Amino acid sequence: MQTDRSPADGADQGAHHAGFSDATDNVDGSERGGLSGPSVRSDVLFQGAKVVHIHHEGAVYQLRTTKLGKLILTK
Repeated sequence: MQTDRSPADGADQGAHHAGFSDATDNVDGSERGGLSGPSVRSDVLFQGAKVVHIHHEGAVYQLRTTKLGKLILTK
């Protein structure tokens, strides 16, 4: 999987601008637990915030962290 493409080659840069490619570069196979597909570390995703808004198929979801370090996804 190639994640670092320049805008000149016409690649979609949306994931890179969101820090996605940087997040996947920092996750090794042992942290991923053998999962296939993209993987993002929560500290990179949240960037110090407690809530991240996810736009999916016309709806906005909120992914929150709790005081105990759990994740909660709500619509």
